[in-house]
Amino acid sequence: MYYEVVELRAFLLCREKEKQLNHQKLQNELASLKVIGPSEPLLVRVGEDIQLTCSLSPKASAHSMEVRWVRSHRYPAVYVYVDGDHVSKEQMAEYRGRTVLVTDALSEGRLTLHIHNASTSDDGQYRCLFEKDGVYQESSLDLKVVGLGSSPHITMGGTQDGQRQLRCSSEGWFPQPRVQWRDAEGKTVPSSSEVLTPDSRGLFHVEAFLLVADSSAVNVTCSVSNPLLGEEKVATFSSSDSKMTFSWMIPLIFGLFLLVAVGLIKKRSCRNVNVTLDPNTAPQELILSEGKKHETYRLSCNQTSMEMSPPAPCSGLGGSHQGGGSGRGRLRTGQGGFWLRQRTMS
Repeated sequence: MYYEVVELRAFLLCREKEKQLNHQKLQNELASLKVIGPSEPLLVRVGEDIQLTCSLSPKASAHSMEVRWVRSHRYPAVYVYVDGDHVSKEQMAEYRGRTVLVTDALSEGRLTLHIHNASTSDDGQYRCLFEKDGVYQESSLDLKVVGLGSSPHITMGGTQDGQRQLRCSSEGWFPQPRVQWRDAEGKTVPSSSEVLTPDSRGLFHVEAFLLVADSSAVNVTCSVSNPLLGEEKVATFSSSDSKMTFSWMIPLIFGLFLLVAVGLIKKRSCRNVNVTLDPNTAPQELILSEGKKHETYRLSCNQTSMEMSPPAPCSGLGGSHQGGGSGRGRLRTGQGGFWLRQRTMS
């Protein structure tokens, strides 16, 4: 019994020593390997795909290793690859459905992680870890997400301290853009104030203000630039631009005035029709005045119907007509008909 216990202890000690030797060997092997990532920060525009590539140097197979991409913490991770499978339960919620791992060069120790549709929240540092039996090597890389915004728009506002206020606005920038004013001579002019506002996607909307005299608001330039891309967008403002806002209204106002004038002329010409009844055909119900420019008439409406054919420009019952106009019409009643003469009076 005693000898059996001694033998068991010896066996366990040998196994433990062997395990330590294997672990030391593995450490030595991994120590001889380095994880290589991009040496420069990666620049990716908003909406584009991200490619994070890590590889072992010198080349070595990573089939039996765990490969992990993380941000500031090991868990949850951006992506975890173990034994040929993706461990989705360890993945951060914001990366689910957006990642694909390319393992074509796994035997050489190189893997590339694709992240679709880059957003501002993806900006920052990433770490790539190759791990085996608790021993790992890692490399870090910087990802810079950039957004090139819209062309700036310059408008003129009210007065302040006897000067005009120019407003330059643009949106869709990341990181925070730089705004620069220049006068007509190309000299830089500092903004009187700036306002930066992030939208729901983390992109910045910028407003920059400049106070100028009316005489100085000629060929003033506002440029908005991305400090990482080195690209800018420029707009130029002239004092005449403020007047262009109203220039399109001039034809509209003239057209409306013309329509009103034509309507008034037609209405007046209608009122100026002078109707003269032919006394030879006039019934007794009509009383004709003696004047030539004004006629008064009276009709008895006991007839079953009354119509004018063809219709005269103006008609009435128990009224007066005066002014100018010419033409001829016929008034028909239930008892017969007679002709009307319409004459323009000067």
